[in-house]
Amino acid sequence: QAGAFTGDMTTSLIKQREGFQPIGKWDVNANRAGYGSDTVTLPDGSVQKVTAGMKVSQEDAERDLQRRIQTEFVPKAAAKVGEENWSRLPENTRAALTSIAYNYGTIPSRIVPAVQSGNTEAIAKAIESLAGDNKGVNAGRRMQEANIARGTTMPGSRAVPAFAAAGAPTFMGGPQIQPPINMMAAPS
Repeated sequence: QAGAFTGDMTTSLIKQREGFQPIGKWDVNANRAGYGSDTVTLPDGSVQKVTAGMKVSQEDAERDLQRRIQTEFVPKAAAKVGEENWSRLPENTRAALTSIAYNYGTIPSRIVPAVQSGNTEAIAKAIESLAGDNKGVNAGRRMQEANIARGTTMPGSRAVPAFAAAGAPTFMGGPQIQPPINMMAAPS
């Protein structure tokens, strides 16, 4: 039972981390467009595979993202950790885990025991342990998801040093300051 709030949190987190791509292009193992999807959902509800050079509107990409969150990633995540375990998790933790499922295709097996424990700090630490995957390319995303799972960061914000969260002086880049480099991530 993912409520509308979870969907909103999940949607904003995925949109921020994936970014919008209006033209289909090859990415790792498929042509992708919209918010990192290999499909697009049209106004009539039909689903098409993304092809190279295909133009995708933001509306179609948003519709596809909502469809995939509701019909693919939340059900996959809940099934992987157990429906009962999933339903007991706070909404912010479910949002972070759905973002991981969206990025990985499922929740990685090695973090399932932590998720099943229901302990948000254990879940956050397990999410952080994924930071070195894929040569650390998504380390910042994993740190943000871990903080969201803990309830210390909301989607749309970035993991930043405490002084920056309060508003860094403009000469330091203001609110656009980049997250710190994860020194624990594997070198690229």
